[in-house]
Amino acid sequence: MRRPKVLLILTLALALSAAAYQIAQAWSHHRLDQELPALFARFRIEALSGPEFKDSRELVQLGEALFFDKILSGNRNISCATCHHPTLSSADAGSFSIGQGGKGLGRDRRQYQAATTLRNAPALFNLGYKDIPNLFWDGRVEFRPLEDKKLRTPARELTSRHPEEMSKLIASIESTLEAQVMIPVTDFAEMRGKPGDNEIADAYSKAQVWDLLLKRLLSHPQYVSLFQAAFPEKTGLDQLQYTDVAKAIAAYIRETFQASQTPMDRYLRGDLEAMTLAQKRGAELFLGKARCAECHSGRHLSNFEYASLAIPQFGPGNVMTAWDEGGTYTRGVSLNTTDDFGRYGVTHAPRDRFLFRVPPLRQVGLTGPWMHNGAFTSLKAALDHILDPETSLANYEPEGIERKEFLKNLAKNKEYDAERLASFDPRARLSQALTEAEKRDLLDFIENALADREALSKEHLRVPAAVPSGIDLRD
Repeated sequence: MRRPKVLLILTLALALSAAAYQIAQAWSHHRLDQELPALFARFRIEALSGPEFKDSRELVQLGEALFFDKILSGNRNISCATCHHPTLSSADAGSFSIGQGGKGLGRDRRQYQAATTLRNAPALFNLGYKDIPNLFWDGRVEFRPLEDKKLRTPARELTSRHPEEMSKLIASIESTLEAQVMIPVTDFAEMRGKPGDNEIADAYSKAQVWDLLLKRLLSHPQYVSLFQAAFPEKTGLDQLQYTDVAKAIAAYIRETFQASQTPMDRYLRGDLEAMTLAQKRGAELFLGKARCAECHSGRHLSNFEYASLAIPQFGPGNVMTAWDEGGTYTRGVSLNTTDDFGRYGVTHAPRDRFLFRVPPLRQVGLTGPWMHNGAFTSLKAALDHILDPETSLANYEPEGIERKEFLKNLAKNKEYDAERLASFDPRARLSQALTEAEKRDLLDFIENALADREALSKEHLRVPAAVPSGIDLRD
């Protein structure tokens, strides 16, 4: 009779233990549900609303065609989608993109005679909001349509000081995204091609590039029909301008790459079961001890400022120009370096060396590799670097990055590591280390609670069967 009693006691003990565990779990949920709202509010983090623009179906349809059509590249061999493909979460899964002249898609893309782009291709999610003030890793496109409407871009043609021309431009551009979309087609490595290759590459200005591309588009009857449907208020083709091309592509991006149904967003809307307990603990760390929200604040999880995390530098390096005091992108400053000085290339201010734009974080777990040069192929590696940049820089091994053209200059750039470390943003310095359990919770929040997986469904991110130019979509 003793054996049944022992079993009964063990059963009761297990039941009590399970009950105690459930009570503890419920209490932890309750405590965090009481504390998190104030923490989110402190950093102005709120659920992201749906699309702000009411783009017509016809405008989005035109934008889709333009996004996938290689006709916008000088040699007709690369499209926007090559580096921002829907099946690759709107990026290309590489540390650096391979520009015009390459073959293939994603990790299978090969270089041949193509140039390697200078920075990691950022994801496109949630870029179409009017309150996003800057784009590109160095923020070289700036526009605040809700504030002073002052536009800054590396295209002098877009920042003319002529009042009539400027007012006309501002009236046609409604977001930073629309200004940014105009730039890649003018870049020789990305889409334009080498001088001597084609008439686009031989153009004497960005304005002429845009004019030639618009004429190329309007030589196709199907594009003429698409433009007329998207812009019915323009009674003649002569009224179209390249900003209309940019507006259509931006409309497609806004409509397609929209992520506002993450577990965190649903939680902020009142669904307390949207995040797991581990994710809530991660959110508490994100907003508190880990200090992530010091920079990743606001409804987009970015303050859109610039910060240095002392990222190890490899790749082709960067040669850029800087703003002059009048606010136009005219004064050439050749950096002649295999390193990347980030925001300094735009402002030419010494304090901006190694600073890069703080990126928004929704979908971040789905859009690696990470940092301005794709230095880390896991978010854990990126987090470990931030927690101990000195050790990370000293021992950096580019795991998962196999292409030799991406890895060149790594040893040479170590000469700047002391300065790189000196620039490390103090807001990212923790007063106390995170435990391994805390790292897991924090990464769970960042990777999963900030992911809108429905936004990646095949039904939503479809690839068209063909484009108006007739150019083969396959790379």
